[in-house]
Amino acid sequence: MNQHMRAFHSGKQFLILSMFVVVISGIIGMISFMSQTAVVHAVSFTVDLAADATDTNPGDGICKIAEPPKDLCTLRAAIEETNALPGADEIIIPAGEYILNRAGTDDTAYDGDLDILDDLTIRGDAAATTFIDGGGIDRVFHITDSVSLTVTNVTVRNGQAVDGAGILNAGGTLTVISSTIHSNQADNNGGGINNLSGSVSLSNSVIFNNRADKGGGIYNLDSSGTMSLIDSSLISNTAVASGGAVFNGGLLTMISSTVSTNTAVISGGGIIQLGGVMTVTNSTLSGNEAPDGSGIYNNNSNALLLNSTIH
Repeated sequence: MNQHMRAFHSGKQFLILSMFVVVISGIIGMISFMSQTAVVHAVSFTVDLAADATDTNPGDGICKIAEPPKDLCTLRAAIEETNALPGADEIIIPAGEYILNRAGTDDTAYDGDLDILDDLTIRGDAAATTFIDGGGIDRVFHITDSVSLTVTNVTVRNGQAVDGAGILNAGGTLTVISSTIHSNQADNNGGGINNLSGSVSLSNSVIFNNRADKGGGIYNLDSSGTMSLIDSSLISNTAVASGGAVFNGGLLTMISSTVSTNTAVISGGGIIQLGGVMTVTNSTLSGNEAPDGSGIYNNNSNALLLNSTIH
């Protein structure tokens, strides 16, 4: 089989079209308008200590730790406060490294991963300067059912978990803007992001060098899961089985994005599509590797490519 045939495997319907789609243009315009809309947050905390320490009294509206240096605000303490307070809150993180080191299985953000229990926006200085690091003890973020998390201008890295090592979205809404998710490793599914259900949207972001059994970069298998990638890149992610960059069984929309140099040991070096619906517009898939479907492996699913390239 020649290289061109290996790059794409399809078991059902796959259309490659060159056309101008007014609906897509309208969607992009709407997203741009929405991004400029001001959001008023109930409470805003600014982190001023990089250590991983807990809050003295979650819910009192004051972010401060009990251990020395006292009365400073850590990322974990700020999340404990926002979890306990009603309304959509905000956390500002200055440039620096924020490494998690409180091992445990608690589901309130007291230890282990950073559990998000209420709507929250986290704003860093820039992805190149603000690092939220799992420290290899757990995943970094766990979004609970019906909760929204927006992360802007940060890097999420070095998470380690069974599923969703960077971010696990368990039925909530995740928005990633101008951020990087890299060097996370899951034993099973979703090295960078595992969307169990719910909605995930990435814009102007990078998913890089993550690893998992399935979905090295992103795992979006549930039929109710939606995944949107706009002006984003998935680069050098690895799947021990299938879906080097993306393992999709839900609704996947990709616009003006790049999927390159990802690897799968079995199938779908770039993307594997199993039972979901995928639309790829103005995007490029290049240099991905797998024995079957190095670019895309499409099995009994609907996939539509508009003005896009696989090579």
